[in-house]
Amino acid sequence: MKSKIVDMDLLRVYRMKDGKKELATVLGWGDPIKVGEQDGNGIAVAIQGRKKTADGSIVADDVAGFVSKKARFLDPSENDIMRFSMVDVQQGDAAVLETPKGAKVFIDGGANSMFARYIAARYPGTSGEARLKVDAVIVTHGDADHLAGLIEVHAAETNRSPYKKICIHPERVLHNGLVKTPDGEDPLKAFGRTASEAGKTYVTDLAGDLTSLEPAGVSDNFARWIEALKDWAQAGPVRIARLSDKTGAAELNFLKSEGLGVQILGPVESTLADGTAALPLLRKPAEAIPGAEPPAGGTSSAAEPAYSVPHTINGHSVVLLVTYGAIRLMLTGDLNEESEAELVRRHEAGEIDLKADFLKVPHHGSAEFSRAFLEKVQPVLSVISSGDENAGVEYIHPRATMVGALGKYSRVPRPLVFVTELVAFYKKMGYARLMGADDKPKGKGFYSFSRESYGIVHLSFNKSRMLVFTHSGLRDLKEAYAYTVDPAGQVRFEALRTA
Repeated sequence: MKSKIVDMDLLRVYRMKDGKKELATVLGWGDPIKVGEQDGNGIAVAIQGRKKTADGSIVADDVAGFVSKKARFLDPSENDIMRFSMVDVQQGDAAVLETPKGAKVFIDGGANSMFARYIAARYPGTSGEARLKVDAVIVTHGDADHLAGLIEVHAAETNRSPYKKICIHPERVLHNGLVKTPDGEDPLKAFGRTASEAGKTYVTDLAGDLTSLEPAGVSDNFARWIEALKDWAQAGPVRIARLSDKTGAAELNFLKSEGLGVQILGPVESTLADGTAALPLLRKPAEAIPGAEPPAGGTSSAAEPAYSVPHTINGHSVVLLVTYGAIRLMLTGDLNEESEAELVRRHEAGEIDLKADFLKVPHHGSAEFSRAFLEKVQPVLSVISSGDENAGVEYIHPRATMVGALGKYSRVPRPLVFVTELVAFYKKMGYARLMGADDKPKGKGFYSFSRESYGIVHLSFNKSRMLVFTHSGLRDLKEAYAYTVDPAGQVRFEALRTA
C-alpha cells in the first residue's frame, strides 16, 4: 500500500465484519491514509484507527478496510493541507497545528490531563527513546487553564497505562514573558520588578529562558513547568524564548518554508525611556450593560482605576495571526477588552490588519470584549473553548453577549459559531454510586452520563479553502461546512465533497 492524503471533505471507511459491511470511521480532508488496489468492495485502504477497551479507554487499533471507488487522494508530495484542532479540555484552551510536511505546534494545554490523553491517542507509540518531535509549544499566558495541562503532558511520560503515555521533545517553548511570583495577589509584586512612567506602571521583569529562574521565586505552577522544561532538555536542546509584537518572530520562521505566515500581534510591548522592554499593568473594565453602546475605543477600562493581576495576565496573551494564502486565523489566548482596544487602535492606524475568517474566541467567550475588535476581525468561523466542569471554575462561559456579538459582526449572513462543550456528546447512563477501595458503595447516589464524543473542532485548509467539522454521538454524523476565500476576503460556502 502507498501513503496518501485524503482529498475529500469526509471519507467513509468501511470494513467487513462477520460477512457484513460496517462503517469503521470517517476521515477528514488532509488525513493520512494507506491506499491499495481496487476490488469488488472498493479501494483497499489501511488507517491508524482507535477502539474502546473494556475499561472505557481508547487505544490505537489499525484498521484495514475499503472506501468508495470515487474517493480521491493526494500524494504526500502534493499535499498542501494544514490541519488545526481545537481540543476539548473543558475549562481551558489547547490546540494542535500540523503542517503538510508534519511540523507540529502545540498552543496551550488546558488545565488537566485531557490534552495529554488526546495527543497520546493521536500520536501513539512514543517512548523515551522515540519521542514525538514538537517543533514549538506556545504558552499564550501563564494561567493554569492554559499551562497546567502541558505539565500533565510531561507527567504522562511515566503513566503505567500505554494508551495514556506520551513522550514528546519540544524544540521550542515560547511564552509571553510574564511569570507569576508567590506574591500573586498584588499587581505591583505579582510579576517581579515594575517601573512607572508617564502615569502608567509597567512590568519590567520579563523572562526569556524560564529555566534560569529560581523555583522559590515563582508560583507553584511555574515551578513545576520549569522542572518539566529542564527534564525535556535532558533529551535534547529546548529553545525557550519570549514572544511579543517586537520580539521572537524569528522563532516561528521554520513555518515559512511551507508558505505559512505567523504575525505576533500581542502582547504589545512598550519601550521605556531608558530602553527597557516592558508590559503595562492592565485594569479591570467596568461591567458592560447588554444592549448599551460601549464607550469610544471599545473599552471602559478608565472606569476602574485599580490594576488587576488577572487582567494583566490575560490581556498580555500571545496573539497570533496565521496566514496561508487567503486563509487567515486569529488565535487570541485570553485577550481582553483593554488589550483588544490597543489592537483596534493599531489597526485603524494602518499598522496591522485584524481581518480574519477564523477566530479562536478570546477568554472562553467572556463578557469582557471589545465590540470594535470583533468589527475589525469580521469572523466567518468562531470557536469558543469552554466547559465549566465544577463550581470551582464556574464563570458562565460563554456569555450570551459574546455569542450574540460573534453573529452580529461576522461578514456573512449565517456565521459559524462552535463551542467545544456543546459539540461534545454525553450518553445518559442512569443512577450510579462511587465505589470505595473496599468495593463498598461510597457517598450518595447520583445521575450519571458518559462522554461518548469529545467536543473537538477540526479545521483543514489550503490557501483558499476551509473545512470545519465536529463529531457527534453517531460515528457517521458530522457537523461540517466548507467555504472558499478569495484574495479580497470574500467568502463563498460550497457543498461538501464526500464519498
